[in-house]
Amino acid sequence: MRTIAMIFWLVLCLIPPSVAQTLENAITAEHQGDHGTAIIIYKKLTKDGDERAQSLLGYRYLEGKGVPQSVEMADRYLEPLRKNRLAYFKERLWNGAQMAVYVGSCYIECILDPFVPDKQARAWFLLANDLAPVHRKGHIQGRIAKFYERASGRHPYLIDQAVYWYRKAIVSGHTNLLTLRFRICDRLHLPASNDLASCLYQDGSLIGSPDK
Repeated sequence: MRTIAMIFWLVLCLIPPSVAQTLENAITAEHQGDHGTAIIIYKKLTKDGDERAQSLLGYRYLEGKGVPQSVEMADRYLEPLRKNRLAYFKERLWNGAQMAVYVGSCYIECILDPFVPDKQARAWFLLANDLAPVHRKGHIQGRIAKFYERASGRHPYLIDQAVYWYRKAIVSGHTNLLTLRFRICDRLHLPASNDLASCLYQDGSLIGSPDK
């Protein structure tokens, strides 16, 4: 619920006055449980070229809220926005970076099938990393790492991604990190007594790109 509220805020803060009331009506309808009405409004605005409504509609298909859950339909609405680097955020790239993190997370957390679309998630996380201002890259990288560590409880292979992003966060100077010492040491077959830096750096096999 907190993630959904944040996405609403990120989008609403950029709504031009001419369309604000319409999108606000859609969001109000959702808060009242009337997801059908909200979806109708999102689709109408999307057809009219409003990218903010398009982002919310694509996210709804990822969640399966008000529409049947469909990665294919989510991609249909979200991929053009990603390839356009969420241009509707213009100069407010920090908001774009946060939005990209939320969308990437949903590709894994919202899909309950055994095989999640983590390729799409990685693409969104890479976009988040690109959009983040230099002084906040470590923060974004740390959030991505924490997400992957949490998701690895259900999908163990994702721990590799957690290690990759934690390494990047440390290089970027982000120090407010959850300690993954025991999980990562176990993944790398290292003693759990090792400190975090040892666990993250002793095995060079996980230094590669997040697409590996």
